[in-house]
Amino acid sequence: MGRLEPLVHADDKARPHGRRPVAAAPVGLTVGSAVVGYGTSLGDIVVQGAICGLAIGVAQASLLPGRVGILWAPALTALSALGWAFTSSIGVAVKT
Repeated sequence: MGRLEPLVHADDKARPHGRRPVAAAPVGLTVGSAVVGYGTSLGDIVVQGAICGLAIGVAQASLLPGRVGILWAPALTALSALGWAFTSSIGVAVKT
């Protein structure tokens, strides 16, 4: 997904700050994986999802106006954790 965002946001070349969310995804995944010791239990996946969501949410929030930007990072943190939990609960296996 991170590799597709520059294609969608082609006009961001004039605004280099628009690339922050693209860079935040691999950083969030790397940090999240390390924090949980590369574990794949439900709890580990939820924590990793929250950390990744927070990294992306903060990067995206810096580009959003006013109150939306303030609320976006915590919202994406929670939604990412829930999304990873749901994905795991329907049987999608996570492997290292």
